[in-house]
Amino acid sequence: MSDGMVERYIKTIEEHSRKVVTSLQMDWDEGLPLFLLAYRASTHDTMGLTPAILVFGRELRLPCDLLFGVSPDKELRPTDYAAEVVDDLHHLKLGSDRMNSRYDKTANSAGYHEGAFDTT
Repeated sequence: MSDGMVERYIKTIEEHSRKVVTSLQMDWDEGLPLFLLAYRASTHDTMGLTPAILVFGRELRLPCDLLFGVSPDKELRPTDYAAEVVDDLHHLKLGSDRMNSRYDKTANSAGYHEGAFDTT
């Protein structure tokens, strides 16, 4: 069994790729960078944060931000950034635990009983 978050990420890539790839599927590589930019700038339900904030410590500046003049994020001292990353990882762990408990509720709880399926 694979990690559920990785499976969900791949499913999301597949769903969005279907919307922008032509029927011959020869141009999938052209739409991938734009999808990844949008994905990295999107707030995720698990933590309420974007992947960009987790990796870079600030939001991505998108072309629309440059066009409309949105001011860049303020710079953080390395110690402040490290503290925020630790806090964000704690929230990620809490979200992961919530997803795990939801999965466990729907998983087969009957378990395995030795000899239960013995056909001899």
